[in-house]
Amino acid sequence: FEKNKYDIIYNYDPDIYMRDTQSQASEMISQEELSALFGGSKDVTKATYATKRTMHVNIEKKYLSDSYFAYLTELSEKLGEDYDITKRAVAVCAVFLEDKVYEEFLEENKLDKNRYMDTNAPLGVAIDGNTFFDYDLGKYVTTNILNSQNAQIIIERENEGENETEKVVLQVGTVLEERPYFIGDTCELSIVYPYSLRSAVFPEMAEENSFCEHYILSENHKESFDAMKDIVVENGLSKQYLYDYAEGVEESRTLIMIIQVFSYGFIILISLIAAANVFNTISTNIHLRRREFAMLKSVGMSQKEMRHMMNFECILYGSRALLYGLPVSALITYLIYLVISEGFSTGYYLPWGAIGIAVLSVFLVVFATMMYSMKKIQMDNPIDALKNENI
Repeated sequence: FEKNKYDIIYNYDPDIYMRDTQSQASEMISQEELSALFGGSKDVTKATYATKRTMHVNIEKKYLSDSYFAYLTELSEKLGEDYDITKRAVAVCAVFLEDKVYEEFLEENKLDKNRYMDTNAPLGVAIDGNTFFDYDLGKYVTTNILNSQNAQIIIERENEGENETEKVVLQVGTVLEERPYFIGDTCELSIVYPYSLRSAVFPEMAEENSFCEHYILSENHKESFDAMKDIVVENGLSKQYLYDYAEGVEESRTLIMIIQVFSYGFIILISLIAAANVFNTISTNIHLRRREFAMLKSVGMSQKEMRHMMNFECILYGSRALLYGLPVSALITYLIYLVISEGFSTGYYLPWGAIGIAVLSVFLVVFATMMYSMKKIQMDNPIDALKNENI
């Protein structure tokens, strides 16, 4: 599938989304027909539907990744010694996707259709690497849960009316990290099957009415959304379950753009002020040393030797500025990271590209200012400069 063009802000959401009940649609229009109508709407590029079954299960330790265990360890330390990390339930979504779209999904990821659409041995595609908000830690966490391409998710549940426990096994055939647009972020781990195999995985789903969701990508979400509202109303469905996600994304993008404009404007302004300050300080310093330079010229220092001396001074000025500035900036960056990590699980790194630009800019400004100031005093007569008591 094509990547959602809004994935900079919303990695997992379609442009337009509709939640509908199976019973409501079956009375008016089938899910296949409704999806086909959505797919034929103006500017729509992709349209599909799926039903989900969400569970909280304990996954065997041998299938869990090291990064997930590190997360559980952090959670255990926060909640206390009595917290058993091996009992931490994982939110797992079994997603039953429209067969035609599921086949395209398999083909795109070079997976064997015969293996993953076998009714006798349902094999799922796990979508891992989700970002979710952990209420115990109080921050967003991103981690891979599984470490195996062939994991088993065992679900134990009681039979209704009986005192017996049955097991449902979700067999994983492969694990993918790139999330398609029809996978949401409500679960930590999603396992995708074709829609036709829902009763083979959960027998009761052949008879029960479950929620069915529609996912749509569009080149012009406003036009498509208006057209879909008409389709929903014409077929006797409620449009209150139809959502234009892309509109919210655009509002967020606009807000981010405004913040970026002010941020970069502030950075540019501060940089210009700093450059002007360096220019003024160095040029004033050179002007005050005119008698010194005149004396050096009078005792035989050549222009070449003068340039070498000033180049060394430039290196000294720039190096001393960076010697203080870089450690301070690294410390401030780390403090910002500590604040952000309280609400979002992320790694600490230094922006080496920005640091390189800063280093080059410092030496560029210093050398440019020094060259400008030296050119102004090169024309001075040494005798006049030595006589001038005002310098």
